Amino acid sequence: MNLAKELNDAKIPYELHIFEGGVHGLGLADGENDLGMDVPHITHWGTLCDEWMQMHELK
Repeated sequence: MNLAKELNDAKIPYELHIFEGGVHGLGLADGENDLGMDVPHITHWGTLCDEWMQMHELK
């Protein structure tokens, strides 16, 4: 949350998603991570990131 505030204050574009059940090391949450966890709802973050990067012409 502190990083989001600092980015906002500096007028740097960002997007913040906090997913229920998200833990560090979850990766794409597709079961192919160190935890072996498959969490379909969280798997969408990769697509969201890709869309955001395209929107800001970063990809």
